[in-house]
Amino acid sequence: MNQKAQSLPAPDADYMFTPVPPDARRPTWKQVAVWLGFGYVATGLFIGGTLAGPAGGAGVSFPMALLAIAIAIGMGILFVLTGLLGIIAQRTGLSLALLCRYAYGARGMNLPMLAMGLLALAEDIFESLIAYDIRHIFVPNGHDGNIAPLEIAQRKVKQRHPEVVSAFLPAWWSVIGSRLGDGFFAEWNGLGHGGEGETSITMAVRPDLCDLGKAMRQMPVDSIRIGERVQIMWDIAEVSATGATGDPTWASAEKGSKMLDALVGLVAGSIRQLDETGWRYDLRQ
Repeated sequence: MNQKAQSLPAPDADYMFTPVPPDARRPTWKQVAVWLGFGYVATGLFIGGTLAGPAGGAGVSFPMALLAIAIAIGMGILFVLTGLLGIIAQRTGLSLALLCRYAYGARGMNLPMLAMGLLALAEDIFESLIAYDIRHIFVPNGHDGNIAPLEIAQRKVKQRHPEVVSAFLPAWWSVIGSRLGDGFFAEWNGLGHGGEGETSITMAVRPDLCDLGKAMRQMPVDSIRIGERVQIMWDIAEVSATGATGDPTWASAEKGSKMLDALVGLVAGSIRQLDETGWRYDLRQ
């Protein structure tokens, strides 16, 4: 083999950067099998359970005819969207990543790809643990943006491995306040992106990264008020001039140390409680 041949780049076997040629595309019957399973996703099961009523309880209090119309409209919209995606992919031969690049731009495509990457990574981690015969998995999450991908990944893995029990701590910052008592935090129960709680923990772990002289209060009061009933899906630029929320001016290393101790106690106590029951929770067992 000459030097020129050795220097050639490896072929794009997964067609992540080039269209899939006709001779490399999968046959129609395999695609049909995939799309038949498309309807069996966790979101559809959740919606059906909510409409029908969980555990034999009361469902949504709408007339059956209205529910049927709503489901038909929703499924119809989904059918049109997925059908158009299929037509575009068939005509162009482009993968989802490349289609996202055309739809969102070279930079914008990172958003859907990031979510899919986190989902795929989480699934791979869970599958690896299961491959080593680990059937009890505790998942503490440290970032709000990871909640949705981690939840979806765990539910997908649960469908494939019903015997696996996965305990999820999606937002420790929302439950830690109740373990520290009233008055521990000055405002908003210490919440916020870079607020009192997060800044306190960082001061306890890496004080060299903190400069409270630059801290400023940026409390999204309207979102907090409305959030007592529903969650406002705001953009950070709408409620903060710097990307931070809450009031880090009340933060301290002492508070951070107590928060860390409480968080370790929460995780360890939860695992001990699960161990005492053999991680059993299903009433059918």
